[in-house]
Amino acid sequence: MKNFIVTGGSGFVGKALVKKLAEQGCNVIELHHNDNLTDFAAKYSATKIDCFYINGWGGTSGPSRVSLDCQLGNINYVKDILELILKLQVKKIFFASSIAEFEFINAIFKEKSLPSIALYGSSKLYAHSIVRNFCENNGIDSCFGVFSCVYGPGELNGKLVSSSIQKLIKDEKLTFSKGDQLFDFIYIDDLVEDLFKIGTDPSIKGHYLIGSGKYKPLRLWLEEMCEVFGKNTDDYRIFCDIPASESLDLSEFHWMKLEFLSNVTNAKRTPFVQGIKNTAYYIKECLKGQ
Repeated sequence: MKNFIVTGGSGFVGKALVKKLAEQGCNVIELHHNDNLTDFAAKYSATKIDCFYINGWGGTSGPSRVSLDCQLGNINYVKDILELILKLQVKKIFFASSIAEFEFINAIFKEKSLPSIALYGSSKLYAHSIVRNFCENNGIDSCFGVFSCVYGPGELNGKLVSSSIQKLIKDEKLTFSKGDQLFDFIYIDDLVEDLFKIGTDPSIKGHYLIGSGKYKPLRLWLEEMCEVFGKNTDDYRIFCDIPASESLDLSEFHWMKLEFLSNVTNAKRTPFVQGIKNTAYYIKECLKGQ
């Protein structure tokens, strides 16, 4: 039986990953933020860990994304995790990277104001670098995944897809930016399938993009989403010249040269419309209980 350690197991992605691993007959060990790491090391020091998923990260959205205390806390927690790993038998580490890292790199040397995502991106980049350095110095395999925008059942919050679906269900009007920036979305089941393959296939190492691989203007994604509800009209959604809340235009990041993991593994992807229907059903069920 393969053994895995997962951080962030109570979050949207982490919970789905834990479920996927367990369904595949794997032994899943969850590491929570308030766990005593000394006790954890003593308990699992003799267990051979096939992959340690560093997935949990506070402040990926909302006010905490621009909180220095929050982002420094994330970095310190990653440092503590690496110190823990030295006391364990870990074959491979996976670190959940972010497109925000590349946005920060792309902006830091330009003579303009840094984007709001810069603090989050720079913190992720620093943690990314220390994990990679740690793995290289200690002979541990590593894999880094740059996630596209993840959506699906299990998420009920203020992020773009979830909040928009909630408004459409309530027959509320949506207002978006002009929507010209390039976006990619990945359904939660597809994401955890990639993460499962990373943890169970020793040959998958290095850096990958994890998404649908279909980057296109955000406007087109949103029109597809509204169409699911029969509300793809100006009566329900408005595109206007307000500042974009996200800036994921990968045309600016041509130097990344990262491959989509799905191209390597020939993984199928859930069509966006079907993913929206599944997510809408989940959200409707949640709203019934409110």
